[in-house]
Amino acid sequence: MLKSLDRPIWTALNSDQSHLGIHDSVASAFYADVAPFATAGPIGFEDSEALIRLAAYHPKGIAMLQAKPISTPDGLIETGRCDCVQMLATSMLAASERRHLFTLKPRDIPEIIDLVERNGLGPFNRNTIVMGTHLGIRVSGNLVAVAGERITFPGFRELGFVCVHPEHRGRGYARYLISLLATQIISLGDTAFVHVEVDNAAAIGLFEKLGFKVRREMVAARFEVPV
Repeated sequence: MLKSLDRPIWTALNSDQSHLGIHDSVASAFYADVAPFATAGPIGFEDSEALIRLAAYHPKGIAMLQAKPISTPDGLIETGRCDCVQMLATSMLAASERRHLFTLKPRDIPEIIDLVERNGLGPFNRNTIVMGTHLGIRVSGNLVAVAGERITFPGFRELGFVCVHPEHRGRGYARYLISLLATQIISLGDTAFVHVEVDNAAAIGLFEKLGFKVRREMVAARFEVPV
């Protein structure tokens, strides 16, 4: 079952989140207004031509995320790459404090996008919120912290877009949101997982303190159709 985590995009787009994407031969991609993620198909059956056709629906490019390695598909150009670790949690350190928490709705999307971009994350698009539950903390009416579910498939739910406004860091908001959201996932009988860049020692340390454990190294890469 853990093998499905090696290619989470493929697994999600062929199970719980298949309705959020488009499919061509064995290749699949999320709709561009949901997420940039795409997959060329299961190992041994990758279809680069189908992936190129799907990439045409993503004017800002597509992203692939899987266990190493990722080769540049024929007909596409690579525009970025980073190594990351995949971390899992089946139990969670409970949040001791209470915050003024909100379940975020479509009306909150402009504020979420602003906060995500301030943290150099994303993209968070106009329909990204449909991927799962998103929680937020407001201070004086302003959204200052966010965490949400991103890639989901049977037995597993990924946490993504964990970010805090620069003026409100150091107050435990990220820790609280991660703990609460992961606890909700685990209470449903699922495993929470995250992807963190290998050089982000602070984030890896935070997730480890909360109960996440490194499973394996992964790689994320972005590609575009050459003009």
